[in-house]
Amino acid sequence: MTRILIASHGRTASGLASTLRMFVGDMDIQTIDAYVDGPDDTYDEDIASFIAGVGPGDAAYIFTDFYGGSVNQRVTTQLIGAGKRNIRLIANTNVPIMIDILTSGGLLSYEEIDEMIEEGKTRAVRIEELLCVNSDAGEDDSGFLDGV
Repeated sequence: MTRILIASHGRTASGLASTLRMFVGDMDIQTIDAYVDGPDDTYDEDIASFIAGVGPGDAAYIFTDFYGGSVNQRVTTQLIGAGKRNIRLIANTNVPIMIDILTSGGLLSYEEIDEMIEEGKTRAVRIEELLCVNSDAGEDDSGFLDGV
């Protein structure tokens, strides 16, 4: 079984889960929307519960919003303490990488995940560049897409 946890500051985790379900179907995705009730919001038990629920035959993925952020730090600390080798933690996540990982099936190797992350870095594009807007030719492209 593939288990999924998305943990983020604010309600980003719930939003990402909703978006993923649109693209990959109705998956069991657990979410942690941290700090929505203030700075003292606790979610350590939710992390621990998810990690404890991952069995030896499972493949599990935890996606967090910011590498080095408080949510990522708490997940990392608990994951290291648990010593489970069938859980992968990906920070600075985005929807295309999550879709790639979740539609691959099973537990991916670190190398496979690294390749997907590297590919994902090239997916962000500035649309004007794709439309061949040439600001070097002295054209004023400010507001180019206004009204589109």
